[in-house]
Amino acid sequence: MSHFLDRLTYFSQTRESFSGDHGQTTGEDRTYSPYFGDDAKALYDCAIQSTPDRKTCGNEADLVLTQAASSLLVSTGDPLTYTLAIYNQGSLTATNVIITDVLPLAVSLRDAGLAGGSCGAADAGGGGNTVVTCTLGMLPRWTSITATLAVTMPLQVGEVTNIASVISDQSDKTPLDNLNRQVTVMVLYPYRFFFPFIAH
Repeated sequence: MSHFLDRLTYFSQTRESFSGDHGQTTGEDRTYSPYFGDDAKALYDCAIQSTPDRKTCGNEADLVLTQAASSLLVSTGDPLTYTLAIYNQGSLTATNVIITDVLPLAVSLRDAGLAGGSCGAADAGGGGNTVVTCTLGMLPRWTSITATLAVTMPLQVGEVTNIASVISDQSDKTPLDNLNRQVTVMVLYPYRFFFPFIAH
Protein backbone atom coordinates (compact mmCIF):
# COMPACT_ATOMS: atom_id res chain seq x y z
CA MET A 1 0.00 0.00 0.00
CA SER A 2 2.77 2.45 0.92
CA HIS A 3 4.53 1.76 -2.36
CA PHE A 4 1.31 2.46 -4.24
CA LEU A 5 0.74 5.75 -2.38
CA ASP A 6 4.36 6.70 -3.10
CA ARG A 7 3.61 6.20 -6.78
CA LEU A 8 0.50 8.38 -6.49
CA THR A 9 2.59 11.13 -4.91
CA TYR A 10 5.07 10.76 -7.71
CA PHE A 11 2.29 11.16 -10.27
CA SER A 12 1.06 14.37 -8.62
CA GLN A 13 4.53 15.94 -8.59
CA THR A 14 5.66 15.24 -12.13
CA ARG A 15 4.45 15.71 -15.68
CA GLU A 16 5.42 12.19 -16.67
CA SER A 17 2.61 10.64 -18.68
CA PHE A 18 1.71 7.11 -19.63
CA SER A 19 -0.01 6.37 -22.92
CA GLY A 20 -1.11 3.35 -24.86
CA ASP A 21 -4.03 1.00 -24.78
CA HIS A 22 -4.85 2.01 -21.21
CA GLY A 23 -5.28 5.71 -21.83
CA GLN A 24 -3.13 8.56 -20.56
CA THR A 25 -2.35 10.06 -17.18
CA THR A 26 -0.64 13.40 -16.59
CA GLY A 27 0.41 13.57 -12.97
CA GLU A 28 0.72 17.34 -12.57
CA ASP A 29 -2.78 17.86 -13.95
CA ARG A 30 -4.06 15.10 -11.66
CA THR A 31 -6.00 13.34 -14.37
CA TYR A 32 -6.86 9.70 -14.03
CA SER A 33 -5.98 6.77 -16.21
CA PRO A 34 -8.42 3.85 -16.35
CA TYR A 35 -5.34 1.62 -16.29
CA PHE A 36 -5.42 1.73 -12.48
CA GLY A 37 -9.10 0.81 -12.00
CA ASP A 38 -11.82 2.30 -9.79
CA ASP A 39 -10.23 1.31 -6.47
CA ALA A 40 -6.95 2.92 -7.42
CA LYS A 41 -8.78 6.06 -8.51
CA ALA A 42 -10.44 6.26 -5.10
CA LEU A 43 -7.06 5.94 -3.41
CA TYR A 44 -5.56 8.54 -5.72
CA ASP A 45 -8.38 11.05 -5.16
CA CYS A 46 -8.22 10.50 -1.43
CA ALA A 47 -4.46 10.96 -1.36
CA ILE A 48 -4.52 14.29 -3.20
CA GLN A 49 -7.71 15.74 -1.69
CA SER A 50 -7.65 14.53 1.92
CA THR A 51 -8.16 17.01 4.75
CA PRO A 52 -8.51 16.29 8.48
CA ASP A 53 -12.22 15.77 7.82
CA ARG A 54 -11.53 13.42 4.92
CA LYS A 55 -9.14 11.06 6.58
CA THR A 56 -10.02 7.61 5.31
CA CYS A 57 -8.08 6.31 2.33
CA GLY A 58 -8.90 2.85 1.13
CA ASN A 59 -11.52 0.71 -0.53
CA GLU A 60 -14.33 1.43 1.96
CA ALA A 61 -17.14 3.71 3.03
CA ASP A 62 -16.80 5.23 6.49
CA LEU A 63 -19.90 6.82 8.01
CA VAL A 64 -19.75 9.24 10.93
CA LEU A 65 -22.86 10.29 12.88
CA THR A 66 -23.07 13.34 15.10
CA GLN A 67 -26.26 14.51 16.76
CA ALA A 68 -27.37 17.63 18.55
CA ALA A 69 -30.47 18.91 20.34
CA SER A 70 -31.93 22.36 19.79
CA SER A 71 -31.62 22.89 23.55
CA LEU A 72 -30.00 20.91 26.36
CA LEU A 73 -32.25 22.40 29.04
CA VAL A 74 -36.02 22.38 28.48
CA SER A 75 -39.30 22.44 30.37
CA THR A 76 -41.77 19.58 30.56
CA GLY A 77 -43.90 19.36 27.43
CA ASP A 78 -41.63 21.66 25.41
CA PRO A 79 -40.99 21.11 21.69
CA LEU A 80 -37.45 20.13 20.73
CA THR A 81 -35.58 19.18 17.58
CA TYR A 82 -32.90 16.53 17.27
CA THR A 83 -30.50 16.98 14.34
CA LEU A 84 -28.58 13.96 13.05
CA ALA A 85 -25.69 14.70 10.68
CA ILE A 86 -24.19 11.79 8.74
CA TYR A 87 -20.93 12.22 6.87
CA ASN A 88 -19.22 9.67 4.60
CA GLN A 89 -15.51 10.25 5.10
CA GLY A 90 -14.58 7.07 3.25
CA SER A 91 -13.34 6.80 -0.31
CA LEU A 92 -16.35 4.89 -1.67
CA THR A 93 -20.08 5.57 -1.91
CA ALA A 94 -22.19 4.15 0.94
CA THR A 95 -25.32 2.37 -0.29
CA ASN A 96 -28.57 1.54 1.49
CA VAL A 97 -27.90 4.00 4.31
CA ILE A 98 -30.17 3.37 7.31
CA ILE A 99 -30.44 5.76 10.26
CA THR A 100 -32.09 4.40 13.40
CA ASP A 101 -33.06 6.67 16.28
CA VAL A 102 -34.49 5.38 19.57
CA LEU A 103 -36.34 8.26 21.18
CA PRO A 104 -36.25 8.55 24.96
CA LEU A 105 -39.13 7.12 26.97
CA ALA A 106 -42.28 9.30 26.86
CA VAL A 107 -40.81 11.59 24.19
CA SER A 108 -43.36 11.85 21.38
CA LEU A 109 -42.50 12.31 17.73
CA ARG A 110 -44.15 15.16 15.85
CA ASP A 111 -42.28 14.96 12.53
CA ALA A 112 -39.17 13.43 10.97
CA GLY A 113 -37.46 14.21 7.69
CA LEU A 114 -34.39 13.41 5.62
CA ALA A 115 -33.61 15.30 2.44
CA GLY A 116 -33.47 12.85 -0.46
CA GLY A 117 -34.69 9.99 1.72
CA SER A 118 -37.67 8.89 3.77
CA CYS A 119 -38.46 8.41 7.46
CA GLY A 120 -40.94 6.30 9.38
CA ALA A 121 -41.68 5.52 13.03
CA ALA A 122 -42.79 2.48 15.01
CA ASP A 123 -43.24 1.37 18.60
CA ALA A 124 -40.16 -0.33 20.02
CA GLY A 125 -42.29 -3.24 21.15
CA GLY A 126 -44.08 -2.46 24.36
CA GLY A 127 -41.25 -0.53 25.95
CA GLY A 128 -42.82 2.84 25.31
CA ASN A 129 -39.94 4.08 23.15
CA THR A 130 -40.54 5.24 19.59
CA VAL A 131 -38.02 4.08 17.00
CA VAL A 132 -37.52 6.34 13.98
CA THR A 133 -35.94 4.85 10.86
CA CYS A 134 -34.73 6.98 7.93
CA THR A 135 -33.36 5.49 4.72
CA LEU A 136 -31.31 6.83 1.83
CA GLY A 137 -30.30 4.97 -1.31
CA MET A 138 -26.72 6.18 -1.39
CA LEU A 139 -24.33 8.68 0.16
CA PRO A 140 -21.33 9.54 -2.04
CA ARG A 141 -17.87 9.82 -0.52
CA TRP A 142 -17.07 13.09 1.26
CA THR A 143 -20.69 14.22 1.36
CA SER A 144 -23.16 14.61 4.22
CA ILE A 145 -26.89 14.44 4.91
CA THR A 146 -28.99 15.71 7.80
CA ALA A 147 -32.05 14.15 9.38
CA THR A 148 -34.29 16.20 11.69
CA LEU A 149 -36.65 14.84 14.32
CA ALA A 150 -39.21 17.22 15.84
CA VAL A 151 -40.39 15.91 19.19
CA THR A 152 -42.25 16.90 22.35
CA MET A 153 -40.56 16.48 25.71
CA PRO A 154 -42.17 14.32 28.41
CA LEU A 155 -44.22 15.67 31.31
CA GLN A 156 -41.81 14.10 33.80
CA VAL A 157 -38.62 15.84 34.90
CA GLY A 158 -35.16 14.31 34.59
CA GLU A 159 -32.54 13.47 31.99
CA VAL A 160 -33.61 12.03 28.65
CA THR A 161 -31.07 10.46 26.33
CA ASN A 162 -31.57 10.07 22.59
CA ILE A 163 -29.67 7.23 20.88
CA ALA A 164 -28.97 7.13 17.14
CA SER A 165 -27.00 4.89 14.79
CA VAL A 166 -26.29 4.70 11.07
CA ILE A 167 -25.26 1.72 8.93
CA SER A 168 -24.90 0.91 5.24
CA ASP A 169 -24.28 -2.11 3.03
CA GLN A 170 -20.54 -1.50 3.30
CA SER A 171 -18.51 -2.70 6.27
CA ASP A 172 -17.26 0.05 8.57
CA LYS A 173 -13.88 -0.37 10.24
CA THR A 174 -14.57 2.41 12.78
CA PRO A 175 -18.10 1.70 14.08
CA LEU A 176 -17.68 3.70 17.30
CA ASP A 177 -18.39 6.96 15.47
CA ASN A 178 -21.62 5.79 13.86
CA LEU A 179 -23.27 3.44 16.38
CA ASN A 180 -25.14 4.32 19.60
CA ARG A 181 -24.38 8.02 19.42
CA GLN A 182 -26.07 9.86 22.29
CA VAL A 183 -27.21 13.31 23.36
CA THR A 184 -28.76 14.02 26.77
CA VAL A 185 -31.30 16.74 27.55
CA MET A 186 -32.36 17.86 31.04
CA VAL A 187 -36.12 18.30 31.48
CA LEU A 188 -37.27 20.61 34.30
CA TYR A 189 -40.59 21.90 35.53
CA PRO A 190 -41.40 25.28 33.92
CA TYR A 191 -40.57 28.33 36.03
CA ARG A 192 -44.28 29.17 36.37
CA PHE A 193 -44.69 25.93 38.36
CA PHE A 194 -42.58 27.48 41.11
CA PHE A 195 -43.48 31.12 40.50
CA PRO A 196 -47.08 31.16 39.23
CA PHE A 197 -47.39 34.89 39.84
CA ILE A 198 -44.80 35.67 37.13
CA ALA A 199 -46.45 36.66 33.87
CA HIS A 200 -45.44 34.74 30.78
